[in-house]
Amino acid sequence: MKTFQLDFILLLIIYYGSPQNNKIFNLSAIKIDHLLRTELLEMKVPKKTKSICPRCKKHQEFTISIYKKGKKRTLAEGQRRYLRKKRGYGSQPKEVFHKNAKVNKKTTPLLTCSVCGFKKYGRGQRIKKYEIVTK
Repeated sequence: MKTFQLDFILLLIIYYGSPQNNKIFNLSAIKIDHLLRTELLEMKVPKKTKSICPRCKKHQEFTISIYKKGKKRTLAEGQRRYLRKKRGYGSQPKEVFHKNAKVNKKTTPLLTCSVCGFKKYGRGQRIKKYEIVTK
């Protein structure tokens, strides 16, 4: 967690009062709890962890990596339909979504068993920075 930003925000709260009394300390646009939950979070995760392996049926050591999306298939039915709809003289057939409410995308850890190589997904978390560290 970026402690200097967190300490600065906490000092502002202590000095000016709580965010509920935002007469002096105007936090109508940005709320502190939102900042603490989305903007300031960073997480350090160990490279190896122990977890249950469904293939080995016992606790094994797993290596953690970040799941990355694969390459798009151009021959997939949805993609072919989209390209067919996009063809011609008209503009973009489907509207492009602009009202993004979320600040961060969810980062999903990929756990790989060191004994049998079984891969499973961890719980995805909405974090600004997801750092894998070796101990």
